This record gives sequence, structure tokens and C-alpha cells, in this order.
Amino acid sequence: MILTIPDGTKKIHEKEYTGREDLEIVKIPATLTCIGADAFRSCINLAWVALPNSVAVIESRAFLGCLNLGFVFMGDSISALGREAFRDCSALYKVVLPHSLIKIEQETFRGCASLTDVRWPDSLITIGKSAFLGCAKLENIRFPSDLTAIEDSAFEGCANLAGISTWGSIQTIGNSAFKNCFNLTDVELPWGLSTIGYCAFMKCKSLAEITIPNTVTHIQEATFSGCTSLERVTLSESLVMIDIAAFSGCTHLARIDLPDSLKEIGNGAFRNCASLTRINLPDSLMAIGSGAFGRCTSLTEIELPTGLVQLGYYVFADCTNLQRCVLPQSIRTLEKGTFKGCSSLCHIDLPNAITTIGEEAFDSCTGISQINLPASLSSIQENSFRYCTNLTNLVLPDSVELIGVSAFHACLSLTQVTLSRSLKYVSDRAFQSCHGLTTIDLPLGLVDIGAGAFKNCTCLTQIELPPSLKVIRKEVFGECTGLTTVALPNGLEEIKENAFAGCASLVNINVPAALKKVDPTAFDGCPNEARKKFARYMYS
Repeated sequence: MILTIPDGTKKIHEKEYTGREDLEIVKIPATLTCIGADAFRSCINLAWVALPNSVAVIESRAFLGCLNLGFVFMGDSISALGREAFRDCSALYKVVLPHSLIKIEQETFRGCASLTDVRWPDSLITIGKSAFLGCAKLENIRFPSDLTAIEDSAFEGCANLAGISTWGSIQTIGNSAFKNCFNLTDVELPWGLSTIGYCAFMKCKSLAEITIPNTVTHIQEATFSGCTSLERVTLSESLVMIDIAAFSGCTHLARIDLPDSLKEIGNGAFRNCASLTRINLPDSLMAIGSGAFGRCTSLTEIELPTGLVQLGYYVFADCTNLQRCVLPQSIRTLEKGTFKGCSSLCHIDLPNAITTIGEEAFDSCTGISQINLPASLSSIQENSFRYCTNLTNLVLPDSVELIGVSAFHACLSLTQVTLSRSLKYVSDRAFQSCHGLTTIDLPLGLVDIGAGAFKNCTCLTQIELPPSLKVIRKEVFGECTGLTTVALPNGLEEIKENAFAGCASLVNINVPAALKKVDPTAFDGCPNEARKKFARYMYS
């Protein structure tokens, strides 16, 4: 059906023809100045409309969901296109925008899946939020010279967008503006650009090279995350901050030079950059966030700048080819998981003023055979050297008071340990399954040995417990099958469950004068002689 709007009509009112499935062509008179909100919404068979020069305003959702609308010609008098005006016009393939237009409003052409050709007016200054989101067939763009702002998600999901030949006078690229533009290869950001929003180019999987102009000071969260073809990055010389996950998952990025202006690298900024072999960190850098270089599996060495004061958790975790790292003297704490899973790490010099080695800091660093611990160290925390299977000897400085849970668990090659004279606490499973350990001297001031601390140390042959010890906790020496001699302190009061269970070679052990209680399982699997000595102290 052809609808002819009568001459003299100045406005088509809100929802006037909404849902008219019989409409195919609309003829609009030269007197019309305004098409109201939802005027032709969901006219699913409307295929053609020509707007005369008299039309100045198209209000929100005027043609939303006109699934067969293929072409729209707009006169040059149009100054306002309402939000979602042509949203989900899935057959729309060509749009000629009027020369009077200043802004394309939010979601104006969202979901126009067949749109391939857009003629941009020189008057255009702003492209609004999600204006062309999901326009999957849009291939090339030439922005007008006066365009200054591309708002959030403006071209998100334009999967076939391959190139942008001119960028106008762009100052702001909004959040997710070009996210999931999988074929975008040619991007030359203009001088004068000051803001690139978070996720702006996320998962632009064909993007191979990018230059950030010197007017940009902050690369925001996930801006280039998942750009798997990105190989070359030239950063702004004014850059201060690389934010969370900014380049995470850029698996082809092999090298990046950071500017002297940089102060901070955010959490996960270069995580999973599997080809990254080299990165130069400037002296200006003060903080590196958690996981910043996690799983950079080609990184072989790194030197941290002298002014660095903060390292986050898991900064280099699972950098499996990292062999050498130079830490600055400014670092006081090695945080949780800093080098966890760095299986090739063999050379590490700890700062002289470091006080704490955090949880899992060197967990599974199987390449470390020795490490020099500084005199300032006071705490070795949970799992800090767990599964360091090639660590052979260890000297703890006298400043160390605590060895955390499983700190040296399964250090299979560890044969010699010199403990701190100030050591007060050996936590649960601290040396469990250190099969190579033959002897260890416990300091006189030690007040507690945690459960399973030396369990399954199968080569440990003798041990003398310090006089300060009152209780032997469960499984402390369980399954120490080579243990033959134990000297218990006279002040010992209790031996808990399975404390020496499975010590099949234990033949020499004394009964302390102060002993009060022994768990019935304490000597399970030990020779009968040992069990008989403690029988009268066992309780049911």
C-alpha cells in the first residue's frame, strides 16, 4: 500500500501509524516539518521513504523496527535525529545524512545489520552512544573534519569494519566505541585526541599496529584487550597510566617501549601477552598492579626500576620462561604470588631491606637451586617456596620469626637448612615432603611446630627438639621412615595424634619428665620398643 500524506500537513503525530503492516511506500508533502516519536514504528513492510527539505525534525523511534526499509534520503533541513530513529531497520543499506546535522543521537542506527554506506555531513560534531552498534556490514568510514566525539559503543560490533581513512578532529573516543570490530586493521589516531575510553578497541582481532598520540595521558581499562594480532605499539610520550587489562591477551605483541612519563601499570595490563619477550620499564614507574605481566610466557628477563615502591599480587605469575629478575632496593614486601609458576627462574636477588616474602611468592619455581635471603627478613609466609623442587640449601637470617604454612612443602632436593636463631613458629606442613632433608637444628627459642611440619621427610634421621617446646602437634614427624633418633625436651607435656606415625626406624627416643598425655595413635607404625615406652601416657 502507498500512503500519501495530505498537502498542508506539518507534523505526523506520535504513534500515528505505529504497527501498520500494510504500508510499503510513504509520500510526504513539502509542507511537513516534523515526524513524531514512534510515528512509523514497526511498519515492517515499509520499504521506501523520501523526506523533503521541509522536514527539520525526526523524533525518537520514528522508524524503529521497519524491517524492510532499504533506503532513506534526508533533506538538508534536518537538524535533529531522535534516539533510536532507525533502530533495527535491518534491511537499511544506505543513508545520506543531511548537511545540517550536528549530532547523531543515541542508538539512531543500532542494529541496522545491512547498512554498508553512510554519507557523513561536514557539519557533524558528535556520534552518540551505540549509534551504529551491531551494523555488521559497515566496512569503511571517512569521518568529517569537524567531528570531535565518538561516544560509548558507537560502532561496537561492526564486525566487518576494516578501515577508518580519516578521523576528523576527534578529541574523545568513548567506552567500547569500536569493541568487537573484528576486521578493523587500519587505525591512525589523530593528534589532539585526549581520551580513549575503556574497552574502546577491545577484541579488534585484526588490528596489527597502533600509535597513541602524545596528547593521551591515560590508557584506560581493557582498551586493547584481546587484540590478538597487535604486534606494534607506539605509546604517547605523555602517558602516565596504563590501566587494568589495557593490553591483556595481545598474544602477538612481542615488544613495547614504555615512555619516561609513565607512573603506573594497572592490574593485568599485559596479562597473557604470550609473545612478549622484552619490555623496558622507565625509572619514573612507581607501581605495578596485580597480575600485570602474568602468563607472559615468552618473557625471559626483566629489570624493575629503582623508584618502584609497589608490586601487586601475582605480577609475574606463570611467566614460565622468565629466568632473571632484578628487584630494586625500594621494595619492602614481596607480595602474594609474585613469581608463582615461573619454572625457569634461576636468578633472583632480593632487596636488602625486604621484610616479608608473601604467600606463594616463589611457589613452583622449579628452576631455583639457591636463594640469598636478606638480613632484614622477618616473615616467610604460606606456600612461599612450595614445590621449589631444585632448591638444595637454605639459610634463614636471624631476623626470621615465622615460617608460614607449607612454606617449603615438597622442596624435594632440599638437603640443608639453617634456621634463624630468632625463629618462634614453624607452621603446619612447613617442610612436609622434603625428601632430601637429612638433619635440621631447631633453635632454642622455638615455641611451636605446626601439624605435619616435617611429615614425610623420609631421609631425616635424627632430631633434637628445643626445651621451649611443650606440645608436639599431630603428624609433625609422620611418615619420616628414616628417622631413628629423637631427643625430646624434659618440659614436653603432650604428644598429639599420629605425631610419629609411620616412623618405622625409630628406635631411640626418651620419655620427658613432664610428659602428661600421648595420643594412642602417636606412635602407630613405629617399632614396639618406642610404643611401649609411652604406653602408660596414652589415653583413650
